[in-house]
Amino acid sequence: MILKADPKALENLASGLQRRYVYVFTINSFGDMVLLYPDPTRGNEGNYQPTLPSDGTFGYAPEIRLGK
Repeated sequence: MILKADPKALENLASGLQRRYVYVFTINSFGDMVLLYPDPTRGNEGNYQPTLPSDGTFGYAPEIRLGK
């Protein structure tokens, strides 16, 4: 499963937005939770959004892969 952003919406985002840790999970009817993003085996790697490249500019990921 992939979350896909509208490219025009990404262009309209202000670069001054505060960075946040992003988590995506599901909860089934039994209350069981499954973490889809970030990959549980990779810790917090890649989920601090928007990313901050070495040139200091914010970069929003146009696609985020969920699950394995």
